Amino acid sequence: MDRPAAIEEGNAERREEWVTDARRFAELRDPWNELATDNLFLTWDWLDCWWQAFGQGAEMRVHVSWDGSQLAGGMAFGLRARHLWAMADEQTDLYRPVIRSSQDLDPILRAVAEGPWSRITLPGVPVDDPATERLRDALRARGWLVHEVFRESCPIIDTRGTFDAYSQGLSANARRQVAKAQRRLERQGQVELRVVEPIDELEPVLIESFALEAAGWKGRSKSAILSSARLAGFWRSLFERYQRLGGLRFSELRLDGELVAFCLGVVHNARLYTLKTSYDERYAYFAPGHVLRLGMIERCFEQGIETQELLGPMLRWKQRYATESRDTSVLRAYRRRPASIARYGGRRLVLPWLRTGYVRSRRAVDRLRGRRGAAPAQGDEA
Repeated sequence: MDRPAAIEEGNAERREEWVTDARRFAELRDPWNELATDNLFLTWDWLDCWWQAFGQGAEMRVHVSWDGSQLAGGMAFGLRARHLWAMADEQTDLYRPVIRSSQDLDPILRAVAEGPWSRITLPGVPVDDPATERLRDALRARGWLVHEVFRESCPIIDTRGTFDAYSQGLSANARRQVAKAQRRLERQGQVELRVVEPIDELEPVLIESFALEAAGWKGRSKSAILSSARLAGFWRSLFERYQRLGGLRFSELRLDGELVAFCLGVVHNARLYTLKTSYDERYAYFAPGHVLRLGMIERCFEQGIETQELLGPMLRWKQRYATESRDTSVLRAYRRRPASIARYGGRRLVLPWLRTGYVRSRRAVDRLRGRRGAAPAQGDEA
């Protein structure tokens, strides 16, 4: 752990600290979470679970800024060799500093931009966020080469107001399709729909849900929770953590007692984060995911949950329900050194050319095969 540096500003002592030890970071849990109320992915508990799963072989680098005894801001990284990277990956929809006020951002940006690393990688930074703009400026002002690419548009549902008003805003076709799907399911057998509820016994829920996800396209594409021990460990520890904290919620659709669709999510600061969702592809004709989703949206209105985060990119089925979105990007920065400049050039010039060629060839192959695209069947799954 680096020794804090003291800076006198007016009558208050300002201190900067690089935390390199997990035990020290654990001591910051409460003050960190006081600053991370606006998003689940910025909380200490999420970052702690993430680091335990994905931080192997790296050194923790968490910058914190103090105003006297009060935590004023922080930003969580890992360091491997000379590469500083955010505690974030494809599991993380949003990454940014946690700060008390905009005035507390400068010490963090200065520490990041003036560090000894040769490159920086930050996935999931919000495109229009003032903190992102100031980070770009701070890096460029100190000679860094900055490369930023669009990552995704994350769909969000505003669940304030009334469900009737929201449902009237859906297309008539969408409402008919979901109602029709529910009637089809009811003709098949006994339908049980339970949505956004606490879990009494977690282990059976995780075993059944993980197995259902692995049996579908996510299992075939090696993106399911059970596809790797590291992923399974991360999600299990995360769900166990938020079960203890009281924020874990489960939604399920059963047909004659058999699980055909589920969603595991976390409620944080009046927002429902739908972290893992899947359905039984044998029942794709009945669109169980849509039936479950609309039930979850209605329950959010009833429970006073203000927002439902659908997470991931804006797929066709998510467009049906989303009322707004949040654009994020991947921001990379490189020192003006030979190896870093080569990486920057590859990202800036070569990789887009290769990606364009790959997309064109893939589309040509898909046309020859008569395929419509890569979206899952029925548009029913994220």
